[in-house]
Amino acid sequence: MRGILISSVEEKAGKTSLILALNEIFSGYKTAYFKPFGTSPVREGEFLVDEDLKIVEENFSKSLNPIVLDMPYAEFVYSSDSVELKKAIIEAYEELDADIVFVEGSSEYKVGKSLGISDDMVAEILDLKVLVIAKYSNDFVIDRVLTAKDVFKERLRKVLINQLTGYKTSYVSAVVGKVFTENDLSVVGVLPRDPLLAGMSIEEVREAVEGEFVVKAEEGIIEHFIIGAMSKRSAEKFLAGKDNLAVITGGDRKDIQLLALNYSNVKCLILTGNLYPEKDVIEKASRKGVSVIVVPEDTLTTTEQLEEAMRKAKIKGKEKIERMVELVKMHVNVDEIEKYIFD
Repeated sequence: MRGILISSVEEKAGKTSLILALNEIFSGYKTAYFKPFGTSPVREGEFLVDEDLKIVEENFSKSLNPIVLDMPYAEFVYSSDSVELKKAIIEAYEELDADIVFVEGSSEYKVGKSLGISDDMVAEILDLKVLVIAKYSNDFVIDRVLTAKDVFKERLRKVLINQLTGYKTSYVSAVVGKVFTENDLSVVGVLPRDPLLAGMSIEEVREAVEGEFVVKAEEGIIEHFIIGAMSKRSAEKFLAGKDNLAVITGGDRKDIQLLALNYSNVKCLILTGNLYPEKDVIEKASRKGVSVIVVPEDTLTTTEQLEEAMRKAKIKGKEKIERMVELVKMHVNVDEIEKYIFD
């Protein structure tokens, strides 16, 4: 059994997405998923599990998450026994029977340090090689990766750059790659930022705003939101040009609702103020295959809720996984990762 720890130098870097893609690409192997320390608990029946495990479990025959943060972190640190936590991780890992175990690190590699179960410590006790995924938010990511290298030492030799805007690709490959090479690190790929992966399903949108479907069309991905709190003439300027659009507008703005339904890129209307649309809006939305969601809050609050949910958007659903697989095959040296796992 070979394991590889997918870690990151910041939160929401794309670890889960990468693991799901590699799992599909390495389908010839028997694989398992392991999340030693989960910090985003969700309920599954009578138990708490990490949110990432709940997302990936249907893609793996075996997935385990031995430790879940079930109280404020400071209290968890105070009440936990580091030796027992390490023992729980080792025992759970040994239950797995797979050719490759994808081990997902905590939200970022330093989390769990006070408990003795940060990513570098997990890599040590389970004898894992490490691949760090780094979101290219700015050039200082170079220093964050090199600091991680100091922590992981020889266990970390591979880096993947994620969410890069297009024009910097050659720059990163040349300049950043050279710096990493000088520090015994190789860049196995540079993934571009993809709006589809950053988007939310229409059901996720409904959940985020605690809304009610008035019209429920086929499921799809929302990549962009616009606020329809303007005149029809002004709205026309914003409705064209962006794919997979949701329009947030007052439930009493029939003019904006009907206008939005003329655009094929509009996939969802989100009507605020707990005001229901008129019959002709419902009929037109049904004909056009556009979902309509009524929400209780005002437009500003609803927009804030959706912005927060978008920042936390996860890779859920077949469409997103297929897109991530496509991107990884195009931009990542998967043969190098495979060799890294088994060498």
